[in-house]
Amino acid sequence: MDSAQRRKLIIDYLNANPGSNQQDIVRHLEGKSSRQTVLKDVDQLQEDEIIYYETQKENSRDHKFYVKDDNILVFVSKELDEFDKNYFSALTKIKEKFDKLYLKTKKGRVIGETKEQNLVAFKPLLNVLSQSVEILYEVLDVYILRCILVWPNTVKKEDIIKKLYSIVISKISDIQFRMKEILSSFKAGNFYLVTLLSVYQRIYGTANLQRYLNDFKDAEISEIEPLLDSIWKINKDLLSNSCPEPALYKWDFDYKKDNWEKLLELQGKHPEQTYRNLAKQLT
Repeated sequence: MDSAQRRKLIIDYLNANPGSNQQDIVRHLEGKSSRQTVLKDVDQLQEDEIIYYETQKENSRDHKFYVKDDNILVFVSKELDEFDKNYFSALTKIKEKFDKLYLKTKKGRVIGETKEQNLVAFKPLLNVLSQSVEILYEVLDVYILRCILVWPNTVKKEDIIKKLYSIVISKISDIQFRMKEILSSFKAGNFYLVTLLSVYQRIYGTANLQRYLNDFKDAEISEIEPLLDSIWKINKDLLSNSCPEPALYKWDFDYKKDNWEKLLELQGKHPEQTYRNLAKQLT
């Protein structure tokens, strides 16, 4: 268990048990971390102004600990926990209704309805299923903007900003893993892979690469080429999704060996063969 996890356990415990002393906190984490480590975390939480203590008698060693509700680290953690609870409440309900309708349809209990009518019955649930994935990534986008535009201007301590980044990434990653588990367990099949299509559209990059290259060259800024090299490397694990044309149209292209220059060269030879054109044809 790392420091961030221990700190969250301490904060959650104090939120549920305000006024607890050090021994109570140590006992709560017994078997998960050593006494010395827990006390060090308690000291760090005080230093970060996340928790504080009060004493009933002057010079008393019996410190009663509380969480500072106005601390931004606490506020963001609570904000994410609330989103987590509401998000999975909605997603679980979608799964329950979808599974129920699927089993009802599969067993032939929808009397007198055609296959097309059955598909119509699933449409509202398919819509909200896709939207549930979009919601998660919209929330991630908002937090990224808060990370780069808001918090650097409102939070004075750099180490607090870094801890905010850590809290957000850790929580969103946890939500992502649990979302995958639920979407992969639908009785009708694995919906996780299907819903990812809407996510991949967000990183579609072939047209952007060409646009960046053209605009920077028009402005006579040659530094665009090494910059595109960097972008290509960053996208290396997702190239078949962000630049799908070679795979869709069977171009002579190797994602592991070839580069963005060959991609744009092939796109120039086949201007009509784009992901967006294919999507239009399918719809």
